[in-house]
Amino acid sequence: MSDKIENAVVKATQFGVEDHGILSAWLHVGAAGWGQGFGGYALDAWDEKKKRRVGSERAGIFVRRILETLGVDEWEKLKGTPCRVRRVGGLIVALGHFTDDKWFEPKVEFGL
Repeated sequence: MSDKIENAVVKATQFGVEDHGILSAWLHVGAAGWGQGFGGYALDAWDEKKKRRVGSERAGIFVRRILETLGVDEWEKLKGTPCRVRRVGGLIVALGHFTDDKWFEPKVEFGL
């Protein structure tokens, strides 16, 4: 599978607890003729002792790295921000700054 890098714009953001009770975040990105989500990682963890999901360091890393990569200081300012995406086999695997060589690849940073 080959890498494909495309220019895009953040169209919308989503951060919260999804229907299975897992904390996750998405950036909905796109350009003329296409749109796709980036994210969907579990940003919390199951605590067997407490029998519930609890906060984890991953949430802070995910949010901070997106803000740093795109050069934005608030989550609410992401909408409308130009970016680049790297796809492998149609899946967005990395988010990049529009002009600088700064990238965030969650699977690499989280060791997944």
